[in-house]
Amino acid sequence: MDIFFPSRPGFQWVLVIAGLISCLAGAAVVDRTQKVQFTYDRSSRTIRARDRLWGTWRTYPRKNFERLERSTDPRGVFEVRADGERHRLDIGGGLAHPDDWKTFLECFLEDHAARDTPPDPDTTHT
Repeated sequence: MDIFFPSRPGFQWVLVIAGLISCLAGAAVVDRTQKVQFTYDRSSRTIRARDRLWGTWRTYPRKNFERLERSTDPRGVFEVRADGERHRLDIGGGLAHPDDWKTFLECFLEDHAARDTPPDPDTTHT
């Protein structure tokens, strides 16, 4: 049963193949725009993240925020103000490549555990 182009047999397959190629190309573009790009600087404990829509880079914690904090929610990293107000960063685990997210969390938690651990009095020299 020819519906679209009865005068040219077999032409429908060209359309199907072209449609599949278009879908694959579109999926690749959407995947690229959906994954967030970010870097973590261990020395300053800051995150630089690229805005997914405009492509501009922003550094966190921003002005008026004191620090970054990990949430119990597996997708959450927050910047925290002095009064305790929190703002979730748009870099969650579902938006980043899984291996990159795992590496980031290991570094982030290690750095913050070291910051929050009081010094050992036996090794402190005065």
